[in-house]
Amino acid sequence: RRPPRSTPKPSSAASDVYKRQRFIECEFRDSNLNVTKLPGSRFFESQFKDCKVTGINWTSLDWRGITVSAPMAFESCDLSFSVFNSLNLPGLVIKNCKAWHTDFEACDLTQSVFTNTDLQDARFNGTKLDKSDFDGAVNYYIDPVGNSIREAHFAFPEVINLLKTFDIKIKGSD
Repeated sequence: RRPPRSTPKPSSAASDVYKRQRFIECEFRDSNLNVTKLPGSRFFESQFKDCKVTGINWTSLDWRGITVSAPMAFESCDLSFSVFNSLNLPGLVIKNCKAWHTDFEACDLTQSVFTNTDLQDARFNGTKLDKSDFDGAVNYYIDPVGNSIREAHFAFPEVINLLKTFDIKIKGSD
């Protein structure tokens, strides 16, 4: 694999606006992109590591032509309060992240990776999560009736969260 074309320096671009920008093979490290607006912008093979990318409406980007796999990956980032609603992002990688109150409703996240991610109050409804990996993920609430989770990977004890929708009592849990 080729090295990234550009590696933006650590920045505090919080609340900035990047209109119709192209980020190609970029690696963002230790950047603060809190509530950054990206209308019409595009990402290709870009990575975010140790970044604060909270409150971003990812649906405002230009997603035309993105059909094969997710154009970006997140590792050890804070994605809380972000919106991915209705996006087709198969293979999205969100590892070792905090994604509180993040909106994944109606997304295609087939074969995505959420390993070791805290998904407290994240919204999954009508979401395609087939073959996705939730190993080590915590605090998720995924309704197995309202979402597609065929062949997805979950780990004990958090997998018990999949039963919450059925309002059943499980001995040994509070």
